[in-house]
Amino acid sequence: MAQAKDQDKLKPELIEEIRKNYGNVSMTCDLLDISRTTYYDWLKKDPEFKRRISEVLDFRTDRVESKLMELIDGVESENSPINGQKVYVKPPDVSAIIFYLKTKGKHRGYTEKQEVQLTDINVNVKVVE
Repeated sequence: MAQAKDQDKLKPELIEEIRKNYGNVSMTCDLLDISRTTYYDWLKKDPEFKRRISEVLDFRTDRVESKLMELIDGVESENSPINGQKVYVKPPDVSAIIFYLKTKGKHRGYTEKQEVQLTDINVNVKVVE
């Protein structure tokens, strides 16, 4: 029974630490001196624990997505526009735009085609998902 009490105490701590450690399971388990196997057993056996961990990880993903959108949109200066032109403190990031289109715009054709050369034979490969 003491083991169940330890779990009841450790689970909320683990949820908080995994939030602080940006979802890093290994770092969190090491910090709390529990095995990764124990963590994954709790996920498998405790639906409420799994739900709360999922919320924490979803929150992290939402935060990262918002940062990506900030990179895509850029950050306008408080003085913008000047002479009809937008002024950016941080301009839109082309790499972030390309990344977004390759991951979220596949259905619109934003994919890369690869050409592979095997010995003296040219083979065009189309990646289909």
